[in-house]
Amino acid sequence: MVVADRTVTAQTPHDGEVPPSEVRTSLVIRVAGEAGEGIKKPGELLIQAAARAGFEVLTDFAPPSEIKGGVSFFQIRLSAKQLFTRGDSPDVLLCFNQEAFEVNIQELVPNGLLIYDPESVTPRNTERYRLLSFPLEQIASKQLKMPIVKNVVALGGMAALFSLDTEILYGLIRELWERKGDAVVQTNFKALEAGLKYVQEHVSSADLERFHIIPNPLQHNRIVVAGNTATALGALAGGCNFFAGYPITPASDVMEFLAPTLPQIGGTLIQAEDEIGAIGMVIGASFAGKKSMTTTSGPGLSLMVEA
Repeated sequence: MVVADRTVTAQTPHDGEVPPSEVRTSLVIRVAGEAGEGIKKPGELLIQAAARAGFEVLTDFAPPSEIKGGVSFFQIRLSAKQLFTRGDSPDVLLCFNQEAFEVNIQELVPNGLLIYDPESVTPRNTERYRLLSFPLEQIASKQLKMPIVKNVVALGGMAALFSLDTEILYGLIRELWERKGDAVVQTNFKALEAGLKYVQEHVSSADLERFHIIPNPLQHNRIVVAGNTATALGALAGGCNFFAGYPITPASDVMEFLAPTLPQIGGTLIQAEDEIGAIGMVIGASFAGKKSMTTTSGPGLSLMVEA
C-alpha cells in the first residue's frame, strides 16, 4: 500500500503539496468519532508523549452537545519548531465511525491519509486521498478480547506513523493506569503494541518516512496545559481572589480548576444559582475592591449582559 502526506515521490505533486525534496516541518492529526467513544484519551496521551519527546504541540478539541452520540474530534499539530496556530486541515484523519467520516472528510488535505475501521466506515470519493484500513474493532475484540482498548490500539497506530518514541508512551500508560493494577497496565501495553505492529506491517518504511518529524531534543522543562487551565493560571498570577460562575461547557473547566485552588490562597469561589446571579456577585465584589472574575459561554453571556 502507498500512503503519503503532501509529499508524493512517484507522481507530479498536486497543487499545494510540499515538493518531495522538502522536509516535513509539522503534522496535523485529527481523530474523529462519537462522543463517549474515548477519542480524547488517546489524543491526550499522544500530546503528553510528543511534548516529552521534544515536539511543540497545539491541539483543538470539538465536543458535541450530546453526552453520548454526536460527532466529536480531537486535533493535534506537531512540530519541532514553535507553533502559532493549531493547523486547519488535517494531514491524517482517523475516523471511528461513518458519521465522523461524513463530517470531516472534506477537510482532509489533498492526498492526505484516511485511516478507518472497515467494520464501521465505508469511504467514498477515494480518488482525492490515501487509504489505510485499520481494523480497530477486530484487533481489540477478537485478538485482544478487550473491546474497550480500541482507542489505545488507535494510539499505537498513530504513534507508529510519525515514529514517536514508544518508551515514552509505555511510561505514560503506566502512570495513568498503574493505580488499577498491573493487569490493566499490561492489557494496555498489548493494545499499544498491536496498533504499532499493524501500522508498521501495513505501511512501508518509505511511506512512514513521509510522516516522520525530527523532534527538538533541546526542548525541556515544558508543561502541557489546556487553554482554560492557562486562563485560570493567568487569573491567579494576576491576583484574582474572587470568582463566581455557573457551569456551562466549555467555560466550566476554569471554575473546576479554581474551585480547589482559589481558597488555598485566601480567595473565594461561589457557584451561583444562574448566570445573572454570578455576574451580579462579580460586579459587587469588584465594587468592594476584590479582583473578580467569571467565565461563561454562548447563552450564559446573553444572560449576563442583562445585569
